Amino acid sequence: MFSYRCFSAGPHALCRAAGLSRLTEEDRSLLSANATLSSQLAADGDAGDHSPFAKSLLKNFDGNPRLYMRDMLEDTAKDVCVASRGAQVPEITTRGGRA
Repeated sequence: MFSYRCFSAGPHALCRAAGLSRLTEEDRSLLSANATLSSQLAADGDAGDHSPFAKSLLKNFDGNPRLYMRDMLEDTAKDVCVASRGAQVPEITTRGGRA
């Protein structure tokens, strides 16, 4: 499953796009990425532009299409930390995995 949500105080107060797939009992793994740490606000970016997280994620999707998703999200998190000079720290969480 891949889900993207953004919450903003701007003119687009809430936007969501999600791709969903059915989970089975055998599949209990989880990979979660948040644009910033829990209880922190993420930067929205400039008007008419993507947020720093979305901008980096799109760049990494395009530039590294065969990279494992976890590695791509780690690269994205590093990009966001650098771009925000440490003010925004994305949270990447992995649970479970293959047996």
